[in-house]
Amino acid sequence: MARNVAVILAGALLLAGCSMSPKLELKPVEIPLALAKEAKTMEVINVEWWREFKDPLLEELIKEALVHNSDLRVAATNVSLARATLGGARADLYPSLDAEGSAGRKKTSDESYPVGTRATYNNFSLSGVLSYEIDLWGRLRDSKRSAEALLLANEANQETIALAVASSVAEGYFNLITLREGIQILKETVDSYQKSYDYRLKQHGLGAISEIVMEQSRVELESAKANLYLYERQESEAATALSILLGRTPKEIFEKSFSLASVLPALPEVPVGLPSEILTHRSDIKVAEEKLKAANYSIGVARAAYFPTLSLSGVLGYQSAELDRLMRPSGEMWSLGGNLGAPLLNFGRTSAKVESAKAQKESAEIEYEATIRQAFGEVKDALVKREVANKRLLSLQSQTTSQNRVLEIAQKRFDEGYFSHLDLLDAQRGYLNARLALNSAKLETATSVVTLYKALGGGWRITQEETK
Repeated sequence: MARNVAVILAGALLLAGCSMSPKLELKPVEIPLALAKEAKTMEVINVEWWREFKDPLLEELIKEALVHNSDLRVAATNVSLARATLGGARADLYPSLDAEGSAGRKKTSDESYPVGTRATYNNFSLSGVLSYEIDLWGRLRDSKRSAEALLLANEANQETIALAVASSVAEGYFNLITLREGIQILKETVDSYQKSYDYRLKQHGLGAISEIVMEQSRVELESAKANLYLYERQESEAATALSILLGRTPKEIFEKSFSLASVLPALPEVPVGLPSEILTHRSDIKVAEEKLKAANYSIGVARAAYFPTLSLSGVLGYQSAELDRLMRPSGEMWSLGGNLGAPLLNFGRTSAKVESAKAQKESAEIEYEATIRQAFGEVKDALVKREVANKRLLSLQSQTTSQNRVLEIAQKRFDEGYFSHLDLLDAQRGYLNARLALNSAKLETATSVVTLYKALGGGWRITQEETK
């Protein structure tokens, strides 16, 4: 009999761990020809890519956000939850050992079997209880693998959020610098227009110019003021948005200001010859991939419910009617047994769970493929955005220089009586618009670099094997 039990247990242990989850084969990604040609150039982007801007103030703000941002704190909590879930799934693979103790006094009935043997007695016991489920069909191991994949997905999601937060802080920081530069431009313009208007007002008082010329000068002054007030409102809103992004308290949102550079920093040059493998380093692709793996293992967990479960249990301890005799050798007791349970009829519950798991896997697979497409699209758009932003900046720099020259000529000819006041106002308005457009183009160029870093995954480390 013992031999038969040993044979059964040996067979069960051999079956243990065999997975019911389907084999997962990820489809190879079709790399664009342009990226494939550049794949030989292996360059690494600094994980802390914002340091490439060489701006200590920006680095401090991003450091603050990575500690206090609410979304990141939630993501960190989700990682802790996933790690705890994995710990539980791993523990299920091992036996559990519990201690049990009881004490009681009992009186039996004279009318129970055997009749007429009423008795009153004590019962004390102290034992260790060992229980263990043999993982015949890999259900527990698939549960553990699914939990591992979900932990990796949550960790990658935390990286995705950290990248988004750092990118948003950089963009907000550059936006604030640009808005303050715009405010300075408008303040200088308002000051210039105010002096011009005061002069026209005196001229009109002396009868040297008509009222319409004076009012035209006033129109330009008030227009510049209105534009200045708009910029000041936008600067306040941008500061509030950045404060929230940094995770600052309500009191700090109202009272704490930002230390900003006076001008935008010199922009780093993102390596052009980047390998096509960069997209596999994007954390959002890692999230989708690990979720797909978790869904695939969940199919194995659901399928295992079709088959029997085998559990072993054992008890070793002491039992006695007298407490002072409990720990004597004569009070030793033990038991060893197994429990085999097999599903017979559950009206399709298991089949429904299996089909549900398959549908979740299919959904995860579609999401994985969509994430890859989105990644390539973002890289393409980011590359175009950077190129166009650089070209546009050069054009606007040239335009501003020319517009300044136009204003100088217009002012000279107006003073000499060859130009009308409207012509001079057009030249002044054109120069102001050119300066503001150039300021905006500088911001666009700076954010295009941030967008490219973000599209490339923010930074990664390429292993030695990947360079072969």
